[in-house]
Amino acid sequence: MSTLKIGLIGEEGDIRAFRALGLDLFPVASPAEVAEILPGLIKSKEYGIILITEAMGEAARTIVEEAAGLPLPSLAFIPGSQGSRGFARERLRKIVERAVGMDIFAEKEGRV
Repeated sequence: MSTLKIGLIGEEGDIRAFRALGLDLFPVASPAEVAEILPGLIKSKEYGIILITEAMGEAARTIVEEAAGLPLPSLAFIPGSQGSRGFARERLRKIVERAVGMDIFAEKEGRV
């Protein structure tokens, strides 16, 4: 079995420090670049995890949703330098709701 890599897509300033952890970095300056890079990384089957900064992940929502049904890679979102935009939390909420049949986070957030 081969070892899968971890890739990170995001703005240069937000992802630079992750190089020290051994991640493959894919700096982008625009959402259009994410749409060009992400499908190739998914199809390469070299990556077990692909992290995307929230700002760029929102822009690639369609690609992320299409890849959600695949066993690999696992796509996850991290906040950028501006902090969390709530995109990752909302995506997790939808995944959990689909899995258990209800929004288990609603009561904690006063959404009941």
